[in-house]
Amino acid sequence: MGARSILYLGSDAFAADYLARLRNRYPWLRIVRSSAFSIPAEARETTGLVLFEAGAPELRSGAELQAFVSSMRAYPLVALTCRDREHRGIAAVRM
Repeated sequence: MGARSILYLGSDAFAADYLARLRNRYPWLRIVRSSAFSIPAEARETTGLVLFEAGAPELRSGAELQAFVSSMRAYPLVALTCRDREHRGIAAVRM
């Protein structure tokens, strides 16, 4: 993983517990958060993995989700979702 850094895109509240567990398990791991659904310029070089909130309001339409997934092609991408929106995660990995 490039520079051992994960970028999380989504609301802070959505994955806070999950990100805290990652940080506790892998203390050397750098986790960068952004509520915008684009990679901040300062994180482009160090990001090795992108986690994103698949059920976020910004990605509700299929077109928005498809555009987002396409824009992230340069990075390994993991869709995080909750049970009531798991169809968004499934849609993301099928794009």
